Amino acid sequence: MKILLISFDFNWGGVQEYFVSLTQGLLKQSNIEVIHLVKEKSFSSKRFLEIFENYKNYKLKTFSFFSLKDFINLFFLLKQVDIIHINREHELWLAFLCRIIKVKAKIIFSQHIKPNKKRFCLNFCDKITVNSNYIRKCFEVLYNKKYINKISLLYPSISNLPKLKEAPYKINGFPSMLMSGAYWKNQEKLLYVLKRILKEKSQAKLYYIGPSQDQKLLSKLKEKIKTLKLENNVEILDPLPREQALSLINIIDFYVYSFTEEPFGISILEACLLNKTIIAFKGGGINEILENYNKSYLIKAFNYDEFAQTLIKIYNNQEYKKMANLELLKEKFSFEKMLESHLTLYSFI
Repeated sequence: MKILLISFDFNWGGVQEYFVSLTQGLLKQSNIEVIHLVKEKSFSSKRFLEIFENYKNYKLKTFSFFSLKDFINLFFLLKQVDIIHINREHELWLAFLCRIIKVKAKIIFSQHIKPNKKRFCLNFCDKITVNSNYIRKCFEVLYNKKYINKISLLYPSISNLPKLKEAPYKINGFPSMLMSGAYWKNQEKLLYVLKRILKEKSQAKLYYIGPSQDQKLLSKLKEKIKTLKLENNVEILDPLPREQALSLINIIDFYVYSFTEEPFGISILEACLLNKTIIAFKGGGINEILENYNKSYLIKAFNYDEFAQTLIKIYNNQEYKKMANLELLKEKFSFEKMLESHLTLYSFI
């Protein structure tokens, strides 16, 4: 069986980490060949090759919209595979193209983000997968349950965390907090929380990690930090490779989160596995992770006072240092379950 996984994201994020875990499992199957189709010169094209270059049953293909040769190669590639798995809404045109050129492969589309408008090309997909019940409900409301028989819930997983090395930065906040993610995820909301924390904890510090391409949003965040006079208590870190980012998360006191429409939250799951105390505003798919984690606190959005007081209380009582119970979490989001559900889907269709 030949499986083509498609994602034209330029950067690296939760979808790509999902790709890595899924591909690692698929490549262990003797009858499966995996092909990644990614954007030319993207970070993904380099990273995937680094991870999988030694696998005989793996291939990496790159694509540019400005290359006629790439379009011709794409036509031949689509006709050579058994499963076409599209992982971004903007690539749904490929489902339409497949029907036009009469591709025999089965087409799967994975909805990784909250859908905000109807997509005609979904009519050409054989199956639609969602990564949380939250996204399933959003999808069903938007389409009035039109595709309800096509939808499958497939939770992502992390095959394993990399071996942690020394953190690339020194953390000096008391308490220290960190959020990672693209800069459109309501990061400024945490500044209002920090203002309240500083009334009792003057040495508190908040760290952000996000992609460098979000310069406009990053500039707005920096301006807000300046307006609120928080320059000494907020630090925006350069983008980090996953291994270094996890090493940093491993030494902070609290992993905090402000986005209330997160589809799933790979970074949240990683923070759980690192035994971090997590405080987040309620909303989105992260609830489905944190309901199985005993070191998490969900705050009504956007109740800054409750968020701040919850964090201060946990810090004062040293509760953030206790060990987490990961049994339920690991069972629900196990790598084995994730792989089995995908293999079942691929075989079924």
